[in-house]
This record gives sequence, structure tokens and C-alpha cells, in this order.
Amino acid sequence: CDGQGNCSDPGTGNGQYSSLSACETECVNVSIHELDINNVKIYPNPVNNILNIEFNSKNKDIDIKIFNLLSQKMFNKKLITYNGDYRVEIDVSHMPSGVYFLKIGSENNLILKKIILSND
Repeated sequence: CDGQGNCSDPGTGNGQYSSLSACETECVNVSIHELDINNVKIYPNPVNNILNIEFNSKNKDIDIKIFNLLSQKMFNKKLITYNGDYRVEIDVSHMPSGVYFLKIGSENNLILKKIILSND
């Protein structure tokens, strides 16, 4: 594990773990103690006009981004040394219907969620 929950064991038995799932389980256990972003809520999903994002942060720099399937950045916000509960409403009504990815990142966390936008 690289300290961020990523497993690099090939799962062939030639590494520290006998399988990829054993390595991934251990990585999850290791990263739990290092979380800077907790209690993430993203709703509604699918979304029509307003996307709500809520989480709790422990005094870290946080990046919030939304990308389309072509990796084009549709929304970007940076929070500097944010501590506490965070809630934001993002107006996505100007974005075409489709699938998007929400990325919330800090030094020790990366949360990636699929969002479906339906402007019907």
C-alpha cells in the first residue's frame, strides 16, 4: 500500500499478499486512519439543476472538481485549510445532460463519484 489506499501488489503471490483482494483489504484498513474528508454526501443523483455536496474536513486543502467524459473541467473550487462541515450547492443547469465525474481531493484522500445529469 502506498499510504493513500492504493495497492501495488500484482496479486500473483510474488508480493507481500497472496491475492489482490487481500492487498486491497489491507490498503483500506491502512487508509482509514488517514482520512481528511469524511461523511461525504452527494445528492440528488441523478441531478437536474442543483447538485448538493456535503462533507467534513480536517483542516486540509480540498479541491472540488466536476469533469465530463472527455476530461474537460466543468467546475472547480479550491478550499484552503478548510476545517469543519462543508456544504455547497452547485448549479449544473448550464451543463448538457450526461455522465460526469465529481472529484473531491486532498493530500490523503481522493473521492471520485459518478454523477448523472438529466436536464429534462
